[in-house]
Order: sequence, then structure tokens, then C-alpha cells
Amino acid sequence: MGMQSTAWRGTLRATLVAVGAVGCAFAGGIPDPPPFNFTVPTSNADYQVQSVSTPASAHYFPPLKILSGALSLDNSAVPVFGMPNGYHAGYISRGFSQPYFSSGERLVQFYDCSTDDEDDTDCDNGFATLGRILMPVSVYQSSSNSCIRAVLGHELFHHIEFAYADAAGDSGCGSWMGATACEGQARALQDKIYIDLDLDPEASCAAPYLGQVDNYLDSPNQNLWNSSYDSALWWTYLSEQYGTVAVEPHRGIDFLVRWWQLAEDQGDNPDALAITDTTIDEFRPGDSAKNAFHDFVIANVAKDLDLANVSAAFRNRYSYRDEEPILFLDNQMEYGEVPISSLIVPANGTRETNYTATNFGASYATWNIAACAVGSRIRFETDPDTFFGQRFYTITGLLAVRGDDPGAPALIYKNRSTGWSTELVQPSNRYDRLISVVAGWSTFSFDTLRVSCSPQPVAPQLPLLSPIHPLTPGPPETLSLGEIPVSVYDPLTPRARGLQALAADQFAVEVGGLPAEVVATTVRGWDYRLKVRFPAQAAPGNYPLSVRVGDRTTTIADAVTHGAPQPQVLLAIDTSTSMLQPSAGSRLA
Repeated sequence: MGMQSTAWRGTLRATLVAVGAVGCAFAGGIPDPPPFNFTVPTSNADYQVQSVSTPASAHYFPPLKILSGALSLDNSAVPVFGMPNGYHAGYISRGFSQPYFSSGERLVQFYDCSTDDEDDTDCDNGFATLGRILMPVSVYQSSSNSCIRAVLGHELFHHIEFAYADAAGDSGCGSWMGATACEGQARALQDKIYIDLDLDPEASCAAPYLGQVDNYLDSPNQNLWNSSYDSALWWTYLSEQYGTVAVEPHRGIDFLVRWWQLAEDQGDNPDALAITDTTIDEFRPGDSAKNAFHDFVIANVAKDLDLANVSAAFRNRYSYRDEEPILFLDNQMEYGEVPISSLIVPANGTRETNYTATNFGASYATWNIAACAVGSRIRFETDPDTFFGQRFYTITGLLAVRGDDPGAPALIYKNRSTGWSTELVQPSNRYDRLISVVAGWSTFSFDTLRVSCSPQPVAPQLPLLSPIHPLTPGPPETLSLGEIPVSVYDPLTPRARGLQALAADQFAVEVGGLPAEVVATTVRGWDYRLKVRFPAQAAPGNYPLSVRVGDRTTTIADAVTHGAPQPQVLLAIDTSTSMLQPSAGSRLA
């Protein structure tokens, strides 16, 4: 769907009486419009939707489709849920600026404006010049009304973009803001105004929203900021994550409204990435475009996993509401999958592969770790290649997945650095595979990715706990928080590598045979402090404490005391020195 940043200066003739319809193309320009003999003026916003109603003409377009197109832009029907008074009212009521038409009239013209001549400008599948919207009849003769409606909504949004550009002192949109913002948002907004278009992928349409989403997912290792229409999914993700409108089809649209207001404030030299960063921070202070991009590239693979039992926060961040069922309605939106390499990690062995992620692009791999026995130590690492001595910054995501395809995510790790590694232990409830995501930010990233599987070196150590020095979490009938010190290295061979960067999920704790929730971990080297929610016990007393990592367990008897604290050490301070008389030894004894 094209857009133009200079006004069309041809001659327009529009009439409601039948006249001859002859059009000609001129080199380097859009074909001239014919004399139109059919015009539908809209009732509120005064759009002039024009066509040729003579069936023998090459410019002919069915009058009923013209009427349907006009009503999709502007009508006087009573608005109901998901069906506004046309795109014009739909956009304006959500806070966007009035569309800009340099001609002074809101002209929408259906005619044979396509051309096969490489030297000519084509009206593509629809074209927004500064003065009008062009719709090629050869493309839409057999298209559905919903398809035509979606494309008109796309082209009309370009005129809203033109309004912001004009207010900023520039013209058009593409040369002012770039195609990722202009075309990507216009495509995404096809899915934001009418509820039926939000639910229907428009499979027969020349320019469907879902088709653009799948184009991106088919090729995610492309520079997002050069992806034009394919960036529609990015804008949908940002709208869902940061916008406050919580119902379809308008979910998150206020994020895009604010984005364009900030774009206008930047004047005629805007920075689309900086605008995105500022808009995100306004809606969620402290968040950023970099963080959103990190989670976006993870979401595009996580969305296809079984998310039934994950937390609501994880599901909301790493999947799309646009695909979710809507009560009493048939949502046909189903996004495609990203291409993903498949690698097998041998038992007690290593597998590695080389990856290149372009700037603002992402590559994916799945690592089959079924051969890693319970208790095995699994290590993932990125080893960035150097280029003229420079190590490249890499955005990394790692998911540990349980179960057959699609499987369910059990752990997620994220990192942004010039080299990273993390370790986990194969639990009794096994991980079947790892999914890795590597992405570039402002530069390419050249990486060697490596996954190794090896025996766990040693059971966890609990060096500060004993029956003499127990933990005292409180009365037996309450759940209390406490900290357990744990080390995961072999004290007899201190140079041996221990288990690093274990998440809270990697520790299993029991007190008196009852599970204790590991809420969080803090780590320094191979020493951990586990923040634990102790289980309530039936009665006061001393209880054994067990900590398991992988298949190795350490248990200390009577390491936890429930009940009123008992004195373990008595400190007497003789402030009068009377204990020295007559002899300190006898009296002190």
C-alpha cells in the first residue's frame, strides 16, 4: 500500500452523469484518472468516493462495492461495539488527528491506476497521495467487501500520518518518518478498528494484516527498522504491552496515538526508535524499547508453546492477545511460527553452532537435551566472535521446555552482554529441550552458541546449618520467610567449576518432609542465599531440612526449629566486677 509525499497535480473531473471513460498513463507518473460518472459523498466527514459505473469501461467498478467502501469510511449508522461510524470516526474517536488532504477534498478514487511499465509510478494495491486515495479496480474486482474495507482503512491512516507530518513542518510520511513507522502502523491498524476485521485474517485480500505478520515471522532475522509493512507485528506487540485500552478491537491503540503526538513534537527530523523509547517510558516508567524488543523476539517463539499453566504475567508478556478466543465470536487469527534450527546435545557431550543475528533481527535454535540424564549439569553459553578486536553485543533469551511439541516453558533466562553463560540441572521432572534466541541491537552479532551436558559435580552444601545452629522460622502454625545458605561446589577441590547462576526453580527444599517454596535466590560466585517460605508444621519441635539440586540431596537433621526461640548462648556481663571476689574462678563457675 503506497503513499506519496508530494501532492498529485493532475486534473480531476468528477460528475454523476455518464460520460466517456478513457484514461492514459504518462511516463514517470500515476495514470491519469478517467472522467468519473459515479460519486458517493459521505454524510458526516464529506468523503467523495468516485468510480466509473459503465460496465464496458476498463475503469468499471461495481457501484455496490463503491457504496460499501464509502460507508466503511464514513456513515450515519448508530455505532455499536466494534462497528464505528466508519474508519474516520473510528480513528478520530480514539484520539488521532484529522486526516490531511492537500486537495481540500477527501477524494477516494477507484480506477485502473495500475501499470506494468517499470518506468511508471504504480498505485500498487492502493495508494495514498497527499491529495487523494487511489484504489486499482483490477486488484479489487473480485475482492470481498471486508478486504476493500481493510485497505481503505490502511490508506486513510496514511492521511492521518500526513497530518502529523504537516504539523511537524514536513510533508508526507515515508521520507519524514520511515516506512517501518508509516507502513507498519498503517497495516497494524487494519486490525484495530472493526471487530470483524480483527477476527478475520482476510485470506483472500491483496494486503492482509495476517499475511504481513507471517511475512515477518517467516524471516525474523531482518532489521526491524527497515522492515516496512512487516513491522506490523512489532506495533501490535507494543500496543498490547503498553496501551491501556483493554478490549478488542481497539486494544492498546492509545499507545499509537501517543506515539504520533510525540512524533509531531520532534518536528521535521524525528527518530522513530527514540520516539518508541519515550512512549514506552511514558506508559511504563523505567521500561525501554530495548527491553521491549528483547521480550518481543522471545514472544515470537514462546507464543507457540503450551502456556496453559504459566503465570498470567508470563503469558501476557510472551504471547499475543490478538490470537486469543473471544466469547461468542470466531477469532481466526493464528500467527505463524519462526524458522528454528534443530540440534541434538549428546549425553556427557557438547553441541555448538555458529549464528549471525542482524541488527534488530533474531535467530532461533532448539536444543534437544533428552539424552541428558537426571542430575546432569546443562550449560548454555554464547561465545561472540571478534571483528577487528571488537566483541559484539548480543541480546539473548533461553527457554527450558518440558514435554513434546509444543511443550511448556519451565524456565526463562535473559541476558544482554558481549558474552554470557548460564547453567541448570536436569531435574527429575525433565527438561526436553532448550530454545535459544539471539538478536542484534544496533550492530550485527556473530556468535558461537554452545550447549554441554555433563555430570553434576557435587551435592549442595549447607555449611552454616546444624542441630546446634538451627534456623528458627517462627511458630509452627504459621508460614514464615527465612534464608538458607547453600554452596554448590566441591570443598575438597575448590578449583573445580561449580554450578553457576542457578535460578530459584533449580532448588527443591523440604522441611520435615513438607515442600518449602523457594521464592528467590541471591548469588555470589557459587554461594547462594535461598529466600524460602517455610511450611507450617503440626507442632513445635526440630525438623530435618533437605535441599536438592538435580538428583543430589543434602539433609541435615534438626536443622529447623519451630516454636518459641530457645536460648543457645548465655552472655553474662559483670558490670560491678564482683565476680572477681574472692576468686574469679570459684564464683564464675
